[in-house]
Amino acid sequence: MTKHILPASLLSLILLGCGGGTPEPWQNAGFTEEHTKDYTWQEWEAVNVKPKDYKRWKAAGVSSPKEASQWMRLGAKKPTQAYAWTKIGVNTPREAAQWRQIGLYDPLKVKAYINAGALTAQETKSWRQMDANSPEEIQAWTNAGVMSADEARRWEDEGFTLPEIIKWSEAGVSSVKEARSWIRIKAKKPKRVKEWKQVGIDTPDEASEWIKSGIPLARIAAEWKAGGISPKQAGEWAKINQLRFPLIKEWSKLGFTTPSQIKPWVDAGAGKPEDVQQWQTAGVNTAQEVSAWNKAGIKSASYAKAWKQSTYHSPKKAMPWLQAGVKTPDEISAWQKIGAKTPKQIKEWTSIGVDSPGLAREWLKFSTSKKKIAKWIEEGYIPQAQKKATTAPADKQQGTEQSQEKKINISTGAQN
Repeated sequence: MTKHILPASLLSLILLGCGGGTPEPWQNAGFTEEHTKDYTWQEWEAVNVKPKDYKRWKAAGVSSPKEASQWMRLGAKKPTQAYAWTKIGVNTPREAAQWRQIGLYDPLKVKAYINAGALTAQETKSWRQMDANSPEEIQAWTNAGVMSADEARRWEDEGFTLPEIIKWSEAGVSSVKEARSWIRIKAKKPKRVKEWKQVGIDTPDEASEWIKSGIPLARIAAEWKAGGISPKQAGEWAKINQLRFPLIKEWSKLGFTTPSQIKPWVDAGAGKPEDVQQWQTAGVNTAQEVSAWNKAGIKSASYAKAWKQSTYHSPKKAMPWLQAGVKTPDEISAWQKIGAKTPKQIKEWTSIGVDSPGLAREWLKFSTSKKKIAKWIEEGYIPQAQKKATTAPADKQQGTEQSQEKKINISTGAQN
């Protein structure tokens, strides 16, 4: 049998095919002359990458023969094994090796740690060093806004527990340093901090300015801030009966634009703009006069108006009558009709419990002696025929309390 030996030049052509030096299997795998600018097919074959696997390695994100070799040495003999790492974000053999060094060989388990917030093997190792050993434990921290083991350690070193940290995180506090700053200004609870942040006062320093100005509540500070009032200015207003911004606008409608203008009225008991309006309607136009009426015993603008329209139109003139027990100027004439013509004479009646001219008139039907009337009142009598008195002192007989009713007979003035 005759053996035919192909010339070397023809053998080379068959091996190389017609692709400019690239064997047909590599051409079929999509390897072109364009790819040779980076690496030749010989370099890929040198690391044991076959043409049929070339596309798979490229799809797995492996861009060089050297990288493919590293994945293989790591144990990812097949492109799919390398892809299992790259699709979870572990893009290099070096990163995968670091995960394996801490005992995590399965990409799916590594993915659980990454999803929990431990993005690298070193971070996972740090979390484990503070006893956060599982993805679930790490997730609890990252859900609380603590994104690193170092930060978690700082919280714990300051004495905070994870449940407490979660509350601070929900309040918008992102670090233990910030939490301590809030605590220093007496905002010791996350709930209070959240209230400040919700009204746009986001930092402990700004909140501190409001608190130092005497405005410790976030919602009230927010009213002043929205009105363009600084903490210092608001503090001056708030010294006056804890005034709030909405009331200041009402005061301004009456012409009061500074705390010093309002304070005398508030001190006189007119704490609201409508109070001032009532006094002014009554003809009382100064805070000093309001105070004078208050000292005389008149706290109401309507009562003051009645006195101002009478003969006794000033606090000085009204005071003796008021101190005698007279409530309105109309009562004075009624008292005078029964002979009590002076405050002193009226006081003689009111001091024994007869507080109106009508009641005094009834008692006068029985006696003109105030001493005798006072004694009857003390004993429980009333000056109305056939009406029961208040309960007289009880007689106790054999453990039973019996009340004795006393009346005054209009015709005789005698006791029944």
